[in-house]
Amino acid sequence: MTSRNRVQLNSMASVTLAMLLAVAASGCGGGAGDADSRARGDVSGTVTIDGQAYTQGAVRFHSTTTVGEVFGAELQEGGKFELGESIPVGSYKVTLSPPASGPVMGEDGNMRPPTAEEMKNPVPTKYQSAESSDKTVEIKEGDNPLTIDLASLIAGWPYCRALRFSSCWPVAGKARHRSAGRIRCHCE
Repeated sequence: MTSRNRVQLNSMASVTLAMLLAVAASGCGGGAGDADSRARGDVSGTVTIDGQAYTQGAVRFHSTTTVGEVFGAELQEGGKFELGESIPVGSYKVTLSPPASGPVMGEDGNMRPPTAEEMKNPVPTKYQSAESSDKTVEIKEGDNPLTIDLASLIAGWPYCRALRFSSCWPVAGKARHRSAGRIRCHCE
């Protein structure tokens, strides 16, 4: 390598280092519009579908004023949830994320395929996207205990869940089903 090439290489390294230092020194905010300066509320509550506790997946809160601002929590026993952090006050669309359908941890600590019951997704498609969900909540400063009761799009969800099969849910159209009047339940 010639001395001229070394000088060019050192020059490029110096310019690159100077650019990195300038970016690092500029910081990442601190302005008046930061989320940290907004009033915040603590959110907890229960999620139900047709009055039945929904215990799988996660609940998400999508800000209607700040694009891309989403907060969420995994659902626990009894459909209960609690966000791990306070969120800015304002209006939020509520969505539910269905449970993952990949391998799950068995009681023995080993991974196993999910059962039919674990793969069943009772979350209506309408509530899986912020664009289609019509469920909104208003978060105020302080504690916000919520009861989020969503309706299945197909009538009969409670009836189908009460059947004595491993897994039943309401369906539209023809399928392997049990029928009670106009309610059709797909059972496995």
